[in-house]
Amino acid sequence: MTRPALPSVARTLAVASLATLATGCVIGGDKYPRPRDLPESSLVDRPRVLAIQAEPPEVRPGDTVLFSALLADPFEEIGGSVWIACLDGGGFGCPVDLAGLGDNPTPKELAAAGVIGFTPGFEPAWDVPADALDGFSDEARLEGTSATVQVASFPAEGGDTAEVDFNDVEVAYKRLIVSEAITPNRNPVLETWRVDGNFVPSDSVVVVDAGQTYDLSVELTAESVEEYIYVNSDGVEETRTEEPYLSWYANHGSWPRSSLTVPLNGYDAPLETEWTAPDEPTTGSWYVVVRDRRGGQAWLVQDYEVR
Repeated sequence: MTRPALPSVARTLAVASLATLATGCVIGGDKYPRPRDLPESSLVDRPRVLAIQAEPPEVRPGDTVLFSALLADPFEEIGGSVWIACLDGGGFGCPVDLAGLGDNPTPKELAAAGVIGFTPGFEPAWDVPADALDGFSDEARLEGTSATVQVASFPAEGGDTAEVDFNDVEVAYKRLIVSEAITPNRNPVLETWRVDGNFVPSDSVVVVDAGQTYDLSVELTAESVEEYIYVNSDGVEETRTEEPYLSWYANHGSWPRSSLTVPLNGYDAPLETEWTAPDEPTTGSWYVVVRDRRGGQAWLVQDYEVR
């Protein structure tokens, strides 16, 4: 396995840290678009992290959790990503200590510094501290605590942090639950794309006509909608059922506004929406993400060609 050299790691971490500090909203002026001028959230016309999955999505102290991201990169601009994790990060990222690292650090050395993944290089994985719930009461251990996971995807071009356009750095966060829950969460599973009711084989490209509207659907496995035990503020156990929802995205075209986020009210039926192709020939992808509102996520991607 080829490991990334430290200067590349250090540069990327610096970019990620500065990008976090530099986030904000500018109202007025011409440098940044006004909210009313922003594209629809369903349009993927630049690199975007659409979802982050933890496997498993709810862990116990001492467990190892694997991470992956749905990084939509329509123009292949992203050069790599760095992953950071920590317990109870407070929503503002995690500290990273590069002191003592050599020029070509191993994954173990990077993990000790707070870096749990660097792609290309090594896939993100985090060993949850065995003492994560020390000091918690038996009741509090059922609810647990949270960890912060951060991924920063950076452009392929070289240069130092002074040359980086932070509009080109994608930073995303995920909260991971660490608990001893009676019914720990599992990720949902999406399967089977259909276009106008027709099954789409995996690894195929769907050819569509410019300007035409199509019915798109996917299916969610029956096991994906879970019942779970919730302990309310009075300490009473309640049995609840997940209420997942879908979010749809594409590189081109448009969706009905009512279909951008689709509650799953009927779990046995295919989950459907409409998409209208752009007026000009092009190629791209559809993306659909399911979230179970407990931290579980899954997605499917399907390529299309507009003729």
